[in-house]
Amino acid sequence: MALILAVAATTGCTPGRKKRGSRSGDSDAAAAAGGPNRQQSSPTPKASDLKEKIRTAVIPVNGLVSIGGPAQTEEADDEDLFQLSRVCDAELPTDEIGENHGFERSWKNDRYWVNNLVTGNEAVTAAEAIAAVKTAAASCRTYTTDGTQYTIAGPMQLGTLPGVEVSYAWTERSAKGNTKGAVCEAFIGKGRIVSWVTVVASTMDGATGNCKQIVKIAAQQLARV
Repeated sequence: MALILAVAATTGCTPGRKKRGSRSGDSDAAAAAGGPNRQQSSPTPKASDLKEKIRTAVIPVNGLVSIGGPAQTEEADDEDLFQLSRVCDAELPTDEIGENHGFERSWKNDRYWVNNLVTGNEAVTAAEAIAAVKTAAASCRTYTTDGTQYTIAGPMQLGTLPGVEVSYAWTERSAKGNTKGAVCEAFIGKGRIVSWVTVVASTMDGATGNCKQIVKIAAQQLARV
């Protein structure tokens, strides 16, 4: 599933950078593009087990209330394919391997918009998936999606997150006409599960400050799987 979160970057409107569409995986093409070699991979978990872990790892409906955030506003369960960030419009080789299962929730108040997408893939580890995202994020300085221009400000340190095996995060500045904002994109992983947190705010301090708090909550959930 191609999920492209290209946010309008204002606290008063819901981001519109979501595009969905299922397609079959192609492990040979992915391997040729530099993706992981699946022929030597270890036995993989059942899809039903992954789906259960995904549900557990998503931030709960009222999970942001403890930090002054809103209750959940939307959620989606797509049984087809969930793909991770298409930052810099880059195709991720790991998105062409196996089948991704996912679940997402989003929240919004007058300070920020938050989305938490958790994915699991029987054929790709979290480390492999996040490494692909990191490579994509390093491939450009600016890119445009749905009329919004994004300028990558650089990596962001998430600090120690107990139970998390791999993580990567960065910040972006967004501009669409006269509307400007800031975005934090954070990926944390364990086993074959990736939890992706996006925070959109009107200022960079608002995006990064809230993102670090919310990622800690996401990490607590991920540690349970």
